[in-house]
Amino acid sequence: MINEWYIPISIIPSIALLLNSTTSLTLGITDELYKKQNDYKKHKHIIHAKLKQVKLLSATSVILYISLCVLVATVLLSGLGIAKAMHTDIGMLVAISLFFLAIVLMIIFSINAYTIRQRQFKTDLIEKMSQQSPTETT
Repeated sequence: MINEWYIPISIIPSIALLLNSTTSLTLGITDELYKKQNDYKKHKHIIHAKLKQVKLLSATSVILYISLCVLVATVLLSGLGIAKAMHTDIGMLVAISLFFLAIVLMIIFSINAYTIRQRQFKTDLIEKMSQQSPTETT
């Protein structure tokens, strides 16, 4: 019986770590959005892209919380002897599938973040170059 709940409980720190990372990323993007809202016209495309990123991170957080909830419920029911081995396996499969989905969403987030940063860098570089006088560029 100990193996039925020990393996699921050992996965909890991994989910918690990804959840913490997701929350930190969301807060970082939110702070950046607050700073950019003063000059909305200039950063319009970046703001919209980053709002989509916040939405993706929020969905990922919800999935991680659900995964964690299913995992803890599975461990609890298994530890109390209420759940049979088959139910424990199903709970594990659901929790790990949700965890996998969250990881896929984080991969999508990372790819999008790279693209957004490149676009933002190019926009900022073009702006800086246009602000320089013609004598400074030669």
